[in-house]
Amino acid sequence: MDTLEKILFLVFGVAIGAVVVIVLTRPKSTATYTLAKTYQNEETWEFLKDENGRVRGVTVHRKAEQNI
Repeated sequence: MDTLEKILFLVFGVAIGAVVVIVLTRPKSTATYTLAKTYQNEETWEFLKDENGRVRGVTVHRKAEQNI
């Protein structure tokens, strides 16, 4: 094997090795799609007042629903 054959063997070996490395290290496309879940919240507030009109307490009613 003369010097030219050794150089060609080295160049082709590096080229094939580069292609193998690129193929093995590229990112795989594993994208999955999911539907976004949305929520609906409803609140009602009831202010409890005494006979003088002062607020003595608050009652909160909450309703939450998931929309698919």
